[in-house]
Amino acid sequence: MVYISGSSLFATLLSLCPSTISLLLPPSSLPQAPALLNTSYLNQLAGPVAPPGFEMTFFVEQGHTYDPTNFYISTVEAMYNLSKRDYEAAVRVGQSEVVRGIQFRYFEKQQQQGRRTALRNKHVVLAILAALSQMDKEDDFGAALVEMNQYKEVFGLMKILAQDSPGPERPRSTQATDVGKNITTAERDGDPTTKGPITADNMNSTNLTFSQSIIDPEDPTLVIEYERYGEAFACKTLLGASLDALASSAPLDGTTTIFLFQGTVWSKEVAYRTFSVWEESERRFLLNFAMIRRAMLLLPMRIVEGQSCGEVNFRILHGGEPKGHGSFFIPSVPNKKVS
Repeated sequence: MVYISGSSLFATLLSLCPSTISLLLPPSSLPQAPALLNTSYLNQLAGPVAPPGFEMTFFVEQGHTYDPTNFYISTVEAMYNLSKRDYEAAVRVGQSEVVRGIQFRYFEKQQQQGRRTALRNKHVVLAILAALSQMDKEDDFGAALVEMNQYKEVFGLMKILAQDSPGPERPRSTQATDVGKNITTAERDGDPTTKGPITADNMNSTNLTFSQSIIDPEDPTLVIEYERYGEAFACKTLLGASLDALASSAPLDGTTTIFLFQGTVWSKEVAYRTFSVWEESERRFLLNFAMIRRAMLLLPMRIVEGQSCGEVNFRILHGGEPKGHGSFFIPSVPNKKVS
């Protein structure tokens, strides 16, 4: 059992998953105009923020043999579904959702007369994110119960339960279509000569190449081009970074645009980062959270499906035009544990 209390919750969550949504000043080449100072540009968060007085207690059931990567795949898809919903909306009592063999079930608990805290999507986002970090820490995937408290009173429960125990063979991740060229060994395993992740300075460089592509099955005009490079790391770590990104995006509407979006998996082994393209004629950034969420779902799933997890650069296009670039990468001062 793990107990996270009161005012320390947000700091504890950040230590587990120190993701940030950062809005930096645009590159020096961009115009410094008052038109930039709008709400879509100035959104600044430090991960999903816990409500005041919010607490969680975790119970991880021991002895399960569910494959960690399969568990992460299911949880990432469940978090993607949550990230698209109204962050403040109430969760239906007794609601249950099964994603790839993993059941997520939510309950409200009777409270003292005159006091009622509704279980909301924002509570579930925090609970899933923190529960997975604890299961990862204990290296035991299969079942967990999370009690959610408001000012010391339990108001909600979430149960995560694997309905079966599959081996390492993983289900197909998405129905996305690969339209890239035939994959070479270097492209599959990563090119060690590549210098590093995409930055604001090099994202428009003609030296960047993307050998593989994913067409979004829900919107064929959205394409994610990508290229593996650099070092390999565990697939569950890549999925953990994706989970953090989706959770961090949940408070924001899909139409919200952002210049820089970044964070890390809770272990800090792998970071993610996206940059938006600047549209000079309309004086705005083009990459929005709907596009980012699709990339954070489809790309890691595809890479895991190919069992070639590691550093990767990518570009997001919509209607044939680049909207943003990004990377999953090992930070420059990593705490590496590749398995």
